[in-house]
Amino acid sequence: MPSDEQLEGRRFHVGVILNADIVVERTFAPRSDVRIGSAADNDLVVADCGLESHALLTSGKYLHLVQGSRVHMCGPQGADRLIVEYEQHPSPIRIRVDKVNVTLRPGISVFVMYETTSNKIAWERIEERLRS
Repeated sequence: MPSDEQLEGRRFHVGVILNADIVVERTFAPRSDVRIGSAADNDLVVADCGLESHALLTSGKYLHLVQGSRVHMCGPQGADRLIVEYEQHPSPIRIRVDKVNVTLRPGISVFVMYETTSNKIAWERIEERLRS
């Protein structure tokens, strides 16, 4: 598993899945803040997500959940698995692994993947998909 310092300096990719379709995805510089919602000035604009504007990530490493949401985190090959619900840990949650999946509401999920040497092929596929 990458250390906090290793993740902190890495780019990360965030995508929003609405009813099984990726509706928006973007790659962010290390330590970026990421807002999601229906407002046009959000980093990830999703019309039907039920949020106007929510600070999903701050400093590229702190995850902010919304009421009723759940997060699944793991390292390479599913190691260091963690599942947390908003009611157990309102936020922020320090991200310490390279893969995160957040269920914001039924039918709306967000995935976050940090660039590491162990997921190089996945990153190449993401970059190729974003270019096309």
